Amino acid sequence: MVMTSNRVNEEFQLEFTLKNLEQLLEWNGRYDNKLLIIMGINTAMLGFLISALPVFIEWTCAMFWSFITTITALAVSFASLYLGSNPRLVGPEKSLWYFNSICTIKYQEFEKKFLERSFNDHLKDILQQCHRNSEILALKFKYLQWAYISLLISVAVWVVAILLFRQ
Repeated sequence: MVMTSNRVNEEFQLEFTLKNLEQLLEWNGRYDNKLLIIMGINTAMLGFLISALPVFIEWTCAMFWSFITTITALAVSFASLYLGSNPRLVGPEKSLWYFNSICTIKYQEFEKKFLERSFNDHLKDILQQCHRNSEILALKFKYLQWAYISLLISVAVWVVAILLFRQ
């Protein structure tokens, strides 16, 4: 009876931990979708701004400052998107669940280590993956927040710049 109870508990722990990891990996997809939307808006705004530029001799001080502010805010947004999407390859060194650790050993060694591992070792490895993915996601969404803020700032100044350039 105790053996069965422990087995059920282990299966529950494994299922719950894998579900947690799966959910964290889904958040990466959500981040990517948001990144693509902001990247598209940034690119469209930049292209439209460049197409609206008058000859430099005709620029006023207000045109210059609205242009510089818009470009700076868009640059911060682009940089934030880059920093958030830049792959983070540092992870648990001896993990048999982390792709960058797995690829450092030959398949036969990976298979042997994987099959010889205890349940608790596998569970701890997956939990490390959950923790590491959480750290990466927190950083990604921090940069995404900066991208949103700088996009909002750039929109406000971009509108002014476009109005000034179209006079």
